[in-house]
Amino acid sequence: MGTAALTLDSLGGEVIGIKPRPLLIYEPGGKSPQFRHGRMIIVNNLYEQKIEMLRHSDAFVILPGGFGTLEEIVAIRLWQRLGMMMS
Repeated sequence: MGTAALTLDSLGGEVIGIKPRPLLIYEPGGKSPQFRHGRMIIVNNLYEQKIEMLRHSDAFVILPGGFGTLEEIVAIRLWQRLGMMMS
């Protein structure tokens, strides 16, 4: 997702990044990326990340990923089926 976000930002598209604080250790220098055309939201955990993703999204495009991507897809679909999606 980082490459897609940085590419979109370089083309002038608005980017809203949402990253859990514990995952910042995997960023260069331990700091979140900065966007010229958007912002980065730092949250405390993965649950808060999904809440913010729902709050700031109209739709989702799912790109190939790993277990984290699978977990996000399943959680958001489950919330939708249970009527827990934010309006």
